[in-house]
Amino acid sequence: MSFALMLVASATLPAQAVPTPDPLAPAASGMLQCYTPDVAKHVCQSLAGYRKRPDGSYDNAATIMLSPSPLVIMETETPVTIDAGAVCGAIRKQDIDTAVISVNGQKLSDTDAATARSQIATGMASLIGKRICTTYVPDGAQLIAKATIDGEAQPAMDQKVIWVAPADGFHVGP
Repeated sequence: MSFALMLVASATLPAQAVPTPDPLAPAASGMLQCYTPDVAKHVCQSLAGYRKRPDGSYDNAATIMLSPSPLVIMETETPVTIDAGAVCGAIRKQDIDTAVISVNGQKLSDTDAATARSQIATGMASLIGKRICTTYVPDGAQLIAKATIDGEAQPAMDQKVIWVAPADGFHVGP
């Protein structure tokens, strides 16, 4: 799950819909989660990949569009676990402090990146350290990512998600 995306995310499902049993199974073969996909353009609002750690947890590498114009992209890595079928973790200040920020494809200088990270951390202050869990509920050929923050449902943060292969050519953008 792309935790940093929960900041920028602004589906009601039938009651019988249930979360997928192993939410990160496709990640084992290198698949990526494409949030808010535009399949025709091969564009995602964010892309999330998962690398399994020896202890069974995962590193969530996320590429997130913070602004479409100018195109501002943030790349983060956050540890997550699977808990009762949900992908759970917390946005940590240290993850923001090490984020790579680019504008219109150009990586920011260290000084500009530090300023941007500070602004992002201020904007995300209410989420830092909170337990965010996401379940993925089937919805036709897609999934709906349904988030909770400290156990409280956040329906305004629901997003469509598809799994894509790196070779499919999907990228983050407007």
